[in-house]
Amino acid sequence: MTTIAAPLMNFHIYEHRRKFLAQVFLLGGGSTVLEPISHYYDLRLYDDGIRLDWSIAERLHYRRITILNDCDTRLHGGEGKSIDQSWAANFFCEQVFRVNFWAQDSESTSIPANLAQVPGNPSPHPLYPRQEHSTVYIYPYIYILGGVIPSSTNSTTDPFPTTSLVQRFSLLTQTWSFAAPLPLPLNHLNAGVINGRIYILGGLTPSSGIWVASRATFVYDPPSDTWSRLNDIPAGLEVGAAAVAVRGNTMYLAGGLTSVDISQSSQPTVALFTAWNAGRQIFTSLPVMPAPRDHAGVGFLLDPGALYVLGGRAFGHNNVVDTTFVFEFRTGEWKEVANLPTARGGVASAMINNSIFVIGGEGNPAPNSNGVFSQNEGYDTATDTWKEYAPMDVPRHGTSAVAIGNRIYIPGGGVAEGVAPTSYFSYFEV
Repeated sequence: MTTIAAPLMNFHIYEHRRKFLAQVFLLGGGSTVLEPISHYYDLRLYDDGIRLDWSIAERLHYRRITILNDCDTRLHGGEGKSIDQSWAANFFCEQVFRVNFWAQDSESTSIPANLAQVPGNPSPHPLYPRQEHSTVYIYPYIYILGGVIPSSTNSTTDPFPTTSLVQRFSLLTQTWSFAAPLPLPLNHLNAGVINGRIYILGGLTPSSGIWVASRATFVYDPPSDTWSRLNDIPAGLEVGAAAVAVRGNTMYLAGGLTSVDISQSSQPTVALFTAWNAGRQIFTSLPVMPAPRDHAGVGFLLDPGALYVLGGRAFGHNNVVDTTFVFEFRTGEWKEVANLPTARGGVASAMINNSIFVIGGEGNPAPNSNGVFSQNEGYDTATDTWKEYAPMDVPRHGTSAVAIGNRIYIPGGGVAEGVAPTSYFSYFEV
């Protein structure tokens, strides 16, 4: 069963002579849908992840809506008027909505947008649109680490910069908050949890117009909300977009990329397989995979000890594969098992009991797919068989998932091939 963590409503926004991606917060009002309202042409944007302030966008092509900020300050709308906070709290503050929209051309166009309900007033900083991030879980928080986000300056040279932003979602209060940012901006980062701490073993970072693998490693301590630098990754072993798994005090990185130049169709995929021990901070090279892979799904079976690398791609985002490789620690060898039914890369993956779920992904050639998959396929490690499950409600790629109980949480991701980050947040329940 697929459940919407943030209720979704579809509508259209009209935007005039501007190309940008932004967030708009709407609070209550006479309706939870956008209805034409006279007098209000101005569109006010709120950037909650970067500038933490309001700005005026291009005027709407038609009279449509009043845009309001959160009820901690004042509500804006109409002809430059403000509304008293106490009055607003009684009439406008029951629900908070966020709108994500992207106008593609320079003329007035009608484009689809998602109206996603986010946690109410206690959560002043809902999930920022992002993709190519990592997601980990330490009770009671789901942490969203790094990735690429919309430019806060509408930059044409770097419209989707790499971020150091870290946000966390509390399963107890159902609210978002900020955690200490990464020590440097990273996308496609390799993250895992060992003994209640988050470890980052490299990733991709901007350099001279491309993304290159970083040798930097860090550890995050939740009680103190601080990051500490660790020993660098040995030269030649640094990658981003690896398949990452944790076993005891050890993190495993399988495959990955050494760099990404989004202007090129080919990308340098590797077959490396390394282990890193958190206590000794030592990297160990293990037998390489049967073939290079990046952006693959991953699962780890503790007993008898096996690491699975599912799907992914090799040497370019269109070169998706359907292979399932498994490394057996007992024999120290790789072997190939039942193929992923739908070849795809940029997937989200998580494991519940003995099944590995591979969800979404990029490289869909089907018409009207935006190059993104909605497929949700589960691999039973006990029977070496695949089963189809409920598809994603909003197809995405370039995201990361965590399994908690019988739910798989999937925050953000890209809603179209390439870079198209969203703040949509949902979970799949087995």
